[in-house]
Amino acid sequence: MSSLEDALLRIDAISENTEKKGIDISERTVLELIKHAHVEFIKEQRPISMPDFTEPRFNTPMVVYTIQNTQNRKVYIGKTSKSFCERYPKGFWWVKTHNKDLLYDLQKYGYANFNVNVYFCDDKEQMDSYEASLISMNWALRYNRKPESEVK
Repeated sequence: MSSLEDALLRIDAISENTEKKGIDISERTVLELIKHAHVEFIKEQRPISMPDFTEPRFNTPMVVYTIQNTQNRKVYIGKTSKSFCERYPKGFWWVKTHNKDLLYDLQKYGYANFNVNVYFCDDKEQMDSYEASLISMNWALRYNRKPESEVK
């Protein structure tokens, strides 16, 4: 039995118990109890869309990477001469990001609602050019704050 099912059974038991005693529980109280049970349930869930960061693509140096929110389609574009997993140990980008907009959406949607893609580059110039191009193409829906001219 999951914690959500367990919590819902407890809510039912509380409701029955209080009704037997002649005490009415308000609808708002029941909703707050259900909300609390849902939060407990979500905390226990494993993200289903997390990539396997042991894949070679996340461990290849000289990449441009995108971190895209699947809910609002906004994207963060970055680059590293190291591999993605060297830049973000074990691939846990959400631990080391300092972008305030990305952190806000991370708290709002959860990291399971983000996709990570990497694009391989041959040299630093190609990496700079590719990053600037991706930022300019996604300017309306981006987390990056610097315009492409400042990225170069």
